[in-house]
This record gives sequence, C-alpha cells and structure tokens, in this order.
Amino acid sequence: MSHQQDVSVQNPDKENNGEYIVRRSRTANIIAAVICLLLAVLFWCAVMNIQNTKRISLTVTGNEQYTYSLSATTVSVSGTRAALRGVGEIAVNAESLGEGEYEISAKDLTLPAGVRVSSSTKFVLTVRAR
Repeated sequence: MSHQQDVSVQNPDKENNGEYIVRRSRTANIIAAVICLLLAVLFWCAVMNIQNTKRISLTVTGNEQYTYSLSATTVSVSGTRAALRGVGEIAVNAESLGEGEYEISAKDLTLPAGVRVSSSTKFVLTVRAR
C-alpha cells in the first residue's frame, strides 16, 4: 500500500496543476465528528460554570393591610450562567411583619439554588399601615 492510493489528482483529464484531494474513510470522518462534538460539549460546560454577577430587583410580598418600601430596589448576586438565567426577581417575604422598620440582610432573602448575594449589603424595610 503506497501513499498514492490515499491521494488522487482532482482533475485527471487536465494537465497536472498541483491540485489534489485527500480521501479519508467514512470511519475517520465519523471519529473526527465525534471528537469535535465532545470538545464542543466540554467547552460549553466550562463556559456555563464561569461565575457571573448580575443585578436582580427585589420585590416585597406581604399583607394587603400594609405598604412596604425597601431602601434598595436591587441586589447584586453571583452564580453560574445556568443558575442566573432563570432568576428574574428575588422576593422579600414580609407577611409576618407588623408596622415598623426592619433590617433585612442577605440571609433573610430566599435565593434559588446556586445563587448567592455577592455583597454584604443590608436593607431597611419600612412597613406602614394603609
């Protein structure tokens, strides 16, 4: 078996102008495609696991008898791209709170899995009767 069996002249009718086609077997093409697919999946997994930071709005849920106001309307959270993709708002549950001012910290927020508050900011929640 010589090297010339794997290489053929592209234009056999015409004069030899230096153009050649390398012929590969179907098995080699399938193996190359599988390797490319595996590399693409590995690259995708690496990109999706990079830590990102995003500003998310805060909303207050509570009784209709009260009005609620927060000292800040957004919070900076961090997590992987996949975890942050589904996060739109973070709710502060104030249903059990009566009238007054309350200090809300990051541990009081209900965050989705894989998401954490990236700063140690504390918020003031003011609750007033309607």
